[in-house]
Amino acid sequence: MTGDLGPCSARPTVIVPLLLALVVDASAPRASERPRPHMQAARADGGLQLDGRLDEPAWRTVTSSSSFTQKYPDDGEPPSERTTVRVLYDRESIWFGIDCEQVGSPIVTRLSRRDRVWEVDRVEVDLDSRRDGVTGFRFVATAGGALADALLFNDTQASLAWDENWEAASHVRSDGYSVEIRIPLRALRFARSPKQTFGLNVRRFINGRQEIDEWAYTPRTQPGVVSRFG
Repeated sequence: MTGDLGPCSARPTVIVPLLLALVVDASAPRASERPRPHMQAARADGGLQLDGRLDEPAWRTVTSSSSFTQKYPDDGEPPSERTTVRVLYDRESIWFGIDCEQVGSPIVTRLSRRDRVWEVDRVEVDLDSRRDGVTGFRFVATAGGALADALLFNDTQASLAWDENWEAASHVRSDGYSVEIRIPLRALRFARSPKQTFGLNVRRFINGRQEIDEWAYTPRTQPGVVSRFG
């Protein structure tokens, strides 16, 4: 993501306005790869309520992306259900709004403890805020409102021992569900720079089909996780 930041320190007292944008990786893709996706975030000063409903005006005006690709079970095929993601930011946080249409299978929302959210319908946001292609942060929210987070390292590994204070809310309706995720900027540990570029991937898990859909798609036959983010 790209952002305009003023001077900061380990304990900033003021965060000046950010301009965040999810951009395509500057490195050239391999011949067998599709171009990395990109997305533009929009500023939203106030007016956002964390309730899982994407009904505030800011969500309706920001550019969205529904360019997901199925990874499991049918690698490289279009998803069985439509997923749409939007990104907003304010002085303190990055917000993700993810809308999940779901009519082909029941939505599973069973209760679970934090970091134990696997056999349910859910979404996942991965961020490489340092843009090193090796490390990052994972934020998972289920259709039932349970949370999980993890630290990404060595490109393909993750540790659930990492925990951070962030928030998410879900709203289930007759034709699917939606999720709002609010991640404090202070949790992302990006370097001081007038413009920021973050790596991003968004995944959706459809429990009834054991389906995984990716925004920054990597075929199952090819290596890499963080290094393949959009």
